[in-house]
Amino acid sequence: MSKPIQGNVEVITKKNWKRIKQEVEDSVLRAWRNSKLIVPRMALDFRVHFQEVYASSTGRIWAFTPFWRGRVFTDVIMMHEFLHWAIYPIDLWKGLSDMFKARRMLAEDLKWKPTNKETDLYGEVEDWSGFEYDITEFSFVQNILGDYLINLHIHDNHPILFADLWKFLYHDGTFYEQQKQLKRDSTFILYLSAYPDLLSDIKEEVTLIDPKSEKDKDKIIDIIVEVRHGRMSKVYAIKELTKIFHPYIVQDQKDSKGNKGAEPKCPKCGHDEFEVVGYEDPKTGKWVDV
Repeated sequence: MSKPIQGNVEVITKKNWKRIKQEVEDSVLRAWRNSKLIVPRMALDFRVHFQEVYASSTGRIWAFTPFWRGRVFTDVIMMHEFLHWAIYPIDLWKGLSDMFKARRMLAEDLKWKPTNKETDLYGEVEDWSGFEYDITEFSFVQNILGDYLINLHIHDNHPILFADLWKFLYHDGTFYEQQKQLKRDSTFILYLSAYPDLLSDIKEEVTLIDPKSEKDKDKIIDIIVEVRHGRMSKVYAIKELTKIFHPYIVQDQKDSKGNKGAEPKCPKCGHDEFEVVGYEDPKTGKWVDV
């Protein structure tokens, strides 16, 4: 665990919980005030958790983490989640609408049509179960599109924040991908590989294994540039990005089978929140009791 953790990282324990919770709440307020765009007010759900999860929906941000990575990192994470609701998808209805439009557009490209199923005497629904591209893929790729647009906006308008975000994505992200010991390019590595070409001031390189991945990366870059310049709709971009990412997503899912278990919970009370009682010091590698 010690190698990928970069910079000022503090394990959240009972002693520092209140202080760090206040820090995160302060970051939410700073992000709302300092955004270059008008963003909505958001409620925060902050918990100590065994995994780092930063996500949002309209009106709510989830920050589940065992670590406090410092004020700058927290500020950029909060800014990123706020901007999903100002840059893309903007609102839940638009997100759902774009996702289903992209699916229908791709089905038309592939000359595939859903069948109709009767639900009752007067109703019918479309059956998409035979379509190769699952709807969750479109949702996932839509989020990837949003991440590109948001992170490039942060780079242009909040360079100090972006630098900390990139350090996290590059160092931690590539480390954990290497731990999987894959002999192929994963969805995350393909996603990450576009940034050095989109942003000339990034010095790190993201190495791809397969020449096909290099071509896919170039396609991704072209799509993001076109969307940013208003020459391609986001629905069309989701459709094209889903085609690109589909084989990587499918292979990631295959490789993860057998590793998926029930989400860890307390064996005594069954709760999914955690209290840290000990951790490995990233500097010394020794176990520290809290």
